Amino acid sequence: MRRVKSCKRRLFVRHLRRRKLKLFLKKLRANRILPSYLREFECLERISQDPHYHPEGSVWNHTLKCVGIAEEERYPFTIVLASLFHDVGKCVVFDGNNFWGHEKEGAKRVVKFFFKYPLLRNVVKKVKKLVLDHMKLHQPLSEKKLLKLVREYPYLEDLLLLTEVDLKGSIGYSEVFLENKRKMELLKDRWEKEKAKPFPLLNGYEIMAYLCIPPGKRVGVLKESLYEAQLKGIIRTKNEAIAYLKAIAKV
Repeated sequence: MRRVKSCKRRLFVRHLRRRKLKLFLKKLRANRILPSYLREFECLERISQDPHYHPEGSVWNHTLKCVGIAEEERYPFTIVLASLFHDVGKCVVFDGNNFWGHEKEGAKRVVKFFFKYPLLRNVVKKVKKLVLDHMKLHQPLSEKKLLKLVREYPYLEDLLLLTEVDLKGSIGYSEVFLENKRKMELLKDRWEKEKAKPFPLLNGYEIMAYLCIPPGKRVGVLKESLYEAQLKGIIRTKNEAIAYLKAIAKV
């Protein structure tokens, strides 16, 4: 049994590396041996989708199309794998009308599959995360949520690529996604500028301690004046900041 699994793993990885995974999957299905490799994908062809959003037809057709696009565009292997698994959870959750929660089920199946066909742990972790979150950018998001993605999401560029692949494999575009992407680019520029700014030489607690003053609006005003002087290069060290603080506090 181990030997058979090892052979299957080598074949799968070989076609993945050669950017021929789509062709390999089609051959497996044509030869009726797809379940022996990817049992999770056996039912995808039987599940139809709303033709308004998925004119390509079944979940299987959509999956093949996405894998092919990711390979043609020479995207990283993690995007190819995420394209393969992003909708596999639809088999589990489909109730005749909706696919709610399919991303969570898909992420579970990523772990199960790569337990049988081991890959590098960081690759599996990334693919699982991308599959889990692949619907995020399909929804209108507030600036606050988009900024959180820009600041904290570990695979943001990959998520953008996967969303584009998902769209190209179906209706081709989405005004919602394009608007999210546009806002994210603006927020990313703003975030990069914020990160480039130096850390304040004195915080509010230090200002209150050095001047022996209570909390209040005056602390905020002094802190802002100090930071502005720091940005202009008037003060460069903590000692200079303390001296400058005492000078402006007397005015």
